[in-house]
Order: sequence, then structure tokens, then C-alpha cells
Amino acid sequence: MKKLLEKLKSLLKRLSENAISKERLAVFICIPITVLSVAVSTVLLYGNGRDKKQNDIKETNEGQFMFEESKDIYSTNNALEYQSIGDGNCLVMGIGSCKDSEIVIPSKSPSGDRVVGIGNGAFENCKHLVSISIPESVTTIGVGVFRGCSSLVIISVESDNEIYSSSGGILYSKNKQRLICCPASRIGENYLLDPNVKVIDDYAFEGVKNMCRVLYEKSTADFESISIGKGNEDFLELPITCNYFPSK
Repeated sequence: MKKLLEKLKSLLKRLSENAISKERLAVFICIPITVLSVAVSTVLLYGNGRDKKQNDIKETNEGQFMFEESKDIYSTNNALEYQSIGDGNCLVMGIGSCKDSEIVIPSKSPSGDRVVGIGNGAFENCKHLVSISIPESVTTIGVGVFRGCSSLVIISVESDNEIYSSSGGILYSKNKQRLICCPASRIGENYLLDPNVKVIDDYAFEGVKNMCRVLYEKSTADFESISIGKGNEDFLELPITCNYFPSK
């Protein structure tokens, strides 16, 4: 930085001696000042702003996961954005430079870290996202990961995953007791709610487009006992048929 300042001072001196008018001098001076600003900003960003410590992953009352400040975020060309959490593990933190509409999250990042989680709002407002596949390595999924994904049709999970599962393109916990996310553009007017569901996460049904009716095999009392999180007004406004018996 010291050498850069010395070079800039020398350049300013030469420019002031050679400038034909005050207007040209002003233009010449703006250029090195801009370069200096970029240099200073770079030092501040990478010297201070990125120096953050890893904190714990906390589970909320609804069973969702909140990820706090962590280590550096990194990505490569046409790759998702990752964040190291140490011990050879990382989180997917965003769409990064990936332009694909169908995304398969790898079990390992480009740097070789094992992908163990998806951070809060990682794919929020990714309008072009149509499908996403979650590997068996993912054991934690943050809050609002797919909010605003208006084109999302299907979420799939590898069968070997011990924490999460999917059915009909909808993301659940492994035992189906927790419904995490129903894709906004899921295909099908009628939705058969899994009878094992006890909790519906916040915003799980936010922005659903094609759903016209909810079918439920258990009683009205059983449905009313389900804990439904905030942001599910679109779901609650749908007509619900309880004691429904699917035809074999």
C-alpha cells in the first residue's frame, strides 16, 4: 500500500505539470483517486470485513435451523456459493454463478469440503430454479431456503439421507412428521397431505400456484392439531377434505 501511494503521488505531480487546463487536470486527478479508493476498499474488505469467526448452528422451536456468521464464502465459475465451517465441512449459501434451472447439490464442494447443510435463504428469489436435488450428506437446512422460488416444481432428496426425504416433490423430514417446503409451482390441483405430518414449517406453502384443494385421510380434529407456521395463508385458504380415502 505504501508503494502504491508513492506511485500515485508521483503520477499526480507529473499530471499537474503537463495538464493544459484546469478541466483536464481535474479529469486526470479523478482517475488515480478512483484507483486509490478501490485499493483502500480492497484492503479493508479482505483485511477486516471477512475476518469472522464460526458460531454454532442453532435449531429453532419449529425444528428449522438458523445459521449464524461463519467463515469465508467462496464459489467457482458456474458453481453454487459455499461457506466453510471447518473440519472439512461446508454449507451451500447461495446460487453463486450457477445459471442452471435444474440443480443437483453435490455432496462435496469444488474445494473438497463435505456439504452438510443449506444456509438460511440460500436460494431465496431464484426465479429460474425449477428443480433441486439434495444429497445424502445434508443434515441441516436453514430458514426460508426456497422462499420466492416461483418456478420451483420439485424438490428431491437422495434416499440415503437420514434426516430429510421428499414425496411428490415436497420436502419433508425423514419420518414425514415435519413438512418443510412445498414448491410454489408444484404440479397438481389436489394435494394429499401426508397423514404423519404434525408440523408445517413457516412459509412452507408460500406462493403456491396450482393447488386448489387439500385432501386429508384423518379427521378434522387431527388436522386442527397440526402446528402450522406463519406465512402459510395460501394453504389455509384452500378448501380441505378430511376423512378422505384414496382410491386404490
